Amino acid sequence: MAYPYKPYRYLRDVEDAQLVDLITQQIEETLQSNSLGQMQVCRCQGQHAGMAALRFLPWDSRIFRKKMARVEHLIAVGTYGQKLDILDGLISRLVVECENNGVEHVSARVDASDLPCIHALEQNGFRVMDVLVTYYLDLSLSPATKMGYTCTIREQTPDDIETVVSLAREAFHGYLGRFHTDPHLHNDRCDELYAEWVRNSCLRTAADYVAVAELAEQIVGFATFAQHKHINTVTGTCLVEPVLIAVSPVGRGRNVYTSFVAHGIQWAQRVCSPTTSTGLFIKTQIGNIAVQRAWCNLGLRPAASHVTLHKSLRKEGE
Repeated sequence: MAYPYKPYRYLRDVEDAQLVDLITQQIEETLQSNSLGQMQVCRCQGQHAGMAALRFLPWDSRIFRKKMARVEHLIAVGTYGQKLDILDGLISRLVVECENNGVEHVSARVDASDLPCIHALEQNGFRVMDVLVTYYLDLSLSPATKMGYTCTIREQTPDDIETVVSLAREAFHGYLGRFHTDPHLHNDRCDELYAEWVRNSCLRTAADYVAVAELAEQIVGFATFAQHKHINTVTGTCLVEPVLIAVSPVGRGRNVYTSFVAHGIQWAQRVCSPTTSTGLFIKTQIGNIAVQRAWCNLGLRPAASHVTLHKSLRKEGE
């Protein structure tokens, strides 16, 4: 497959064919996800030259009280101009499908190096909402830098849920991620998204593990973690991700955040088989320099970057 922007291509000892299998699996899951799941394909001289898929987002739609979807698997081959023309046509057809199905908001996340894809989305009215950078640590190759915790970190229990959700509401209020940045999404709904996301994580429906940090027996932060088992199945790499981390004002300036990342590294080493290649990746906005410095101190290094774009399909005045 000539497509150069395959996901997780930074994983060591993973062959190109395995990444193609992973993309194929993801496409099949998108198409089977719901009634809106569909794909557009472009053929040139009898060969596949491009494709794009559409996924309905029921959870997001409920939170924001509008029908939302995401464009996925934007792939094209050829020169820059050929890719731009192919992707422009595919995206425009998917936007029409969204309009025909009552979708009011559509998003896409693409590799930051895939300029034809970014430009094709912009030509179809999408606007950049954030740029994410991914850092990665191969724990099979280079163990993490050891550090002592500056707080007590333990697994979250059912008794902690309301405290953790309350902390999430405070920490993510007005947070400048892709949701709060979008003028077509109400800020109170954006706040609620993070609160419900964290609640679901505490119930283990949106996370595999949640940890809390305590200072003087008071919870001052939380972190949610995911183990990407589907990636392990296809590539043989046990991959763990810290997803949401928040620290209260009381805990800031005391290395609580760094302790959470270090704890996640230790958790990855516990849940992954010692005979399996193990890695941890984590994402943030490209302008969040402070946390990137903390990651570097723990041995993580930049591995990938992505651009998130949104398009509102609501007419003015609606």
